[in-house]
Amino acid sequence: MERSKHTTPTTIKKILYPIWALLLRLVAVEKPFTGRLAGVVIDAPRGVFNPRGTVTTLLTAYSAAKCLECPRRMAEPGAGSGAASILYAKTCDPEMVVMTDIDPGAVEAAKRNAEANGEAHRVTIVQCNWLDCIRSGAVEAAMLNPPYLPCPPSLAPQLCCGYTCIELLEAIKSCLEKTGRLVYTVSSLTPINPIGRQCSTVKIWLEKITTYTLEPHNH
Repeated sequence: MERSKHTTPTTIKKILYPIWALLLRLVAVEKPFTGRLAGVVIDAPRGVFNPRGTVTTLLTAYSAAKCLECPRRMAEPGAGSGAASILYAKTCDPEMVVMTDIDPGAVEAAKRNAEANGEAHRVTIVQCNWLDCIRSGAVEAAMLNPPYLPCPPSLAPQLCCGYTCIELLEAIKSCLEKTGRLVYTVSSLTPINPIGRQCSTVKIWLEKITTYTLEPHNH
């Protein structure tokens, strides 16, 4: 696997990035959302990542379908409201999807959303950190839409991965070891050199959002 380099943000960036995260928190975390996202009914209560607030949910789900070619057994650690997994299920018609989240509020929201969209029969939601509760080989692949902004997690744990995001890189590697195939989303603001093969890119506001795949032949 290619080694990723870490960069420490400058003093100015350490001021600007938290401000950007605070603005995103108002839109994507503090504001509840109930409605449709690409035809899927989603209820994201306050404190659970609002998939309508950014493009990352759609990008992650469709990148898993496009660049991993719809694995039959998929996992999504840090699933939040479950929107990406439900979109994936609707798009790929998999055998099973396992969602995890450490936040009990997110787990309950994901369960409600799976039921509301008729996917409860093949979607499992478990409260745990990343893929700690899933044994190696239980699923074929994973998709991650993780916190990727370089700011203190205490500011917005749904959005921030620390100033170096070392923990994010370790989580990516850990999930890859459990599944063998992976698609993940990062931003041009994330202070790591992404590993893997580029899948899709979207430019918004101050950043460029990109998904990357990791498979046995490209790491």
